[in-house]
Amino acid sequence: MAARKKTAAEAVETETAIQETTEDQKAADVQTDPEEKQEDQEDQEEEELSPIAKRYQGFYKKGFWTKKMLKNMVGKKITEREYEIITGEAYA
Repeated sequence: MAARKKTAAEAVETETAIQETTEDQKAADVQTDPEEKQEDQEDQEEEELSPIAKRYQGFYKKGFWTKKMLKNMVGKKITEREYEIITGEAYA
């Protein structure tokens, strides 16, 4: 079966559809919900955590670890930045 060549009109329709889709996507990107931005930021922060920090984060969220326990791990197993991400408070 031989492939049929697109007519000029079909080519223009295809190009128009592609441009409209691209413009719609750009508009959707601009109109993002502030909560989505916050969730994206939280996802990026979690990606910054080392595997051990992710483990400690789970302990903290479940209530097995306190802020004091996490603070004791800073400099040993986790960084100050990881402490701040896990607890949501500045390391002092």
